[in-house]
Amino acid sequence: MDHMTDTLGILFGSAARIKVMRLFIFNPDECFSVGDITSRAVLSDITTKRELLVLLKSGFIERKPFVREVEKKVRGKKVKAGEKHKGYVFDQTFLFTVQFKSILMEVAPLKGELMVKRFNKAGKMKLIITAGIFQQNPDSRLDLLIVGDRLNKVMLDKTIKNLEAEIGRELRYAIFETPDFNYRVSVLDRLVRDVLEYPHQKLLNIMGFEG
Repeated sequence: MDHMTDTLGILFGSAARIKVMRLFIFNPDECFSVGDITSRAVLSDITTKRELLVLLKSGFIERKPFVREVEKKVRGKKVKAGEKHKGYVFDQTFLFTVQFKSILMEVAPLKGELMVKRFNKAGKMKLIITAGIFQQNPDSRLDLLIVGDRLNKVMLDKTIKNLEAEIGRELRYAIFETPDFNYRVSVLDRLVRDVLEYPHQKLLNIMGFEG
């Protein structure tokens, strides 16, 4: 069995592993603690540690200690201090970096109809536009634009957090009630124009928006 086959066999073993791998691929210069990964990928601590051991063995990531600035109380006053952490970072020397970036940056598993179904639980959706990461255009100002009525912001934020866990990076998004969005379109709002002038896809367009 060749090295590529060995590596693929080690790496692709679970949905949790894909989530962790995407987190590192989309943030190649960032060092994460176990707690960071558990929170960002929405996994249990045990699962995170198990997947990290596998990824270390494959050479996909490496251990790297780092210092994080935290706020502490000293003699009744709040001061900032450096706190040491054991962390993990994407190994830039990984043999198949280009191939795996291509595979893991593809967000096709998040099908449009599934995304619409998720968001429909948070209000009456009128328009859902994907851009940025969903169109392989990381320079876009937004990845997601949502327009609707009677929107439940708490539920929307939870849905987006779950999407972020699957994709492996934080999403840039904007949420508008219909009247607010229509006003922004009428005054040629720069944020809306930037989204529409670059590659994007309307997953849902009940309002018949033609921009």
